Amino acid sequence: MTQSELQVVCALRGGLECRKTFSRAIALALQMDRPLTLFHVVDVEFLRGITLGSLKVVRQELEKMSATILALLRDSALERGVRDVNVEIRAGQFREQLQEFLRENRVAVLVMGYPVIGSPGSNTFTPEEFEAFVRHIQAQWGVPVEMVAADAPSC
Repeated sequence: MTQSELQVVCALRGGLECRKTFSRAIALALQMDRPLTLFHVVDVEFLRGITLGSLKVVRQELEKMSATILALLRDSALERGVRDVNVEIRAGQFREQLQEFLRENRVAVLVMGYPVIGSPGSNTFTPEEFEAFVRHIQAQWGVPVEMVAADAPSC
């Protein structure tokens, strides 16, 4: 994929609950005949002050785990017929990193899982914050956002 090529971007939090978001992104990439980028942000700041080890080491380990999971998802998307699948793993805060990615790349559509109240782990967004962020993405970057409601917790 060239940086100027329009792509479908699937923002994933991780875990089995992301299946619907991932499946929708694959369907869009196939339908639009576009490359697919699996986007994930590792954020360890929530551990500051409670971890006994180095945050750098924790972040590196989480990045390795994320790379392994996303490589498996990449292979799955390729097996399902997507012509080009890329993995983008960043460290930091999700909102900032996603906007940086949008600034650097041409995106045909962004696919994100809708936050579900009561999901395990911390959500990046409340439903209200999510909708406001989606409106901001669409207005600021002109990128359509496909929000995927999940039966299970969000991605």
